[in-house]
Amino acid sequence: MTTFNAHHRCRSSRSALLAATAALALVAGSAANACPLGNHDSPRVRMLHALQKPNHHGSGHHMSVAQLQPQAKDVQPKRTELGAYGRDLPRGAAAPTSDAKPPLRDNLGTLAWSVTKDSNGEAQAYFNQGYRLGWGFNHAEAARAFRAAQELDPDCAMCLWGEAWVLGPHINYPMDADANARALVVLAKARGLAPAQGDMQVALVEALSKRHSPDPMADRKTLDQAYADAMEAVQARFPTDPHVAVLTADALMNLTPWDYWADGGRTPKGKTDKIVALLEGVLGTASSSSIAANPDHPGAVLSTSTPSRRRIARSGPPRMRLVWKT
Repeated sequence: MTTFNAHHRCRSSRSALLAATAALALVAGSAANACPLGNHDSPRVRMLHALQKPNHHGSGHHMSVAQLQPQAKDVQPKRTELGAYGRDLPRGAAAPTSDAKPPLRDNLGTLAWSVTKDSNGEAQAYFNQGYRLGWGFNHAEAARAFRAAQELDPDCAMCLWGEAWVLGPHINYPMDADANARALVVLAKARGLAPAQGDMQVALVEALSKRHSPDPMADRKTLDQAYADAMEAVQARFPTDPHVAVLTADALMNLTPWDYWADGGRTPKGKTDKIVALLEGVLGTASSSSIAANPDHPGAVLSTSTPSRRRIARSGPPRMRLVWKT
């Protein structure tokens, strides 16, 4: 990719992050008994309203993406990730709905992270599948894949870490209360296994453990901040690893979902500069970065240029193609 000057990179990164937010927002909605798009104080909801067009068949507005979803009245979606506009999507932070061993799929892209004893074994294949599905926001199926990996490799700390990771919140959906208990169980086991797997795995498990508490009254924002702080520390210890970089960016984005820019996208807010720097490092578009480039990493592509999103649209999982194709 071409290296741009600092001003162009900043403007390009800003536009890309906003474009990615708009693309993901197309599948968004909110709870019943309120505006179907959500709280009007939310930047995401204001953007969704801007994307609406008049409904010429009746009063009000509708979004074109809603035409792809069942629209029967008075029917509650069985599973939903983002409310009424995502009726056919899995719930973002839910536990699996089936105990059956999932099939290994060959159409979910090529993202891989070697974390098991046998990098070519079935346990590793299931870990990779869960990792890919996690970045595709299909957290229920990701958890099933991570559980299959745990059965195949009982000593795999990261297979347990992966399940806890997808049981947590993300930028589109908060964490379900019942998911916290399961996450605590798998993290406790992972903490016992991680020391035999190396310092990075220990650090990642310890960092993720800060996002969960056995106290039902624990403040979610405080826990999410603790996790983000811990991931920044992990990234500082392992500055070249692209997976750690994307996970750190993701943790920082979860602190202020859909709210990364001020002044109409001209001024970065909070940790936005850090997020952009991490993601550009992974994509190989940063002018200077110690991060090993992984330009097809789907977690990083969410905030990159249109050509990169098109590349994933052609080669990534179908769920990702739905979200990122431009």
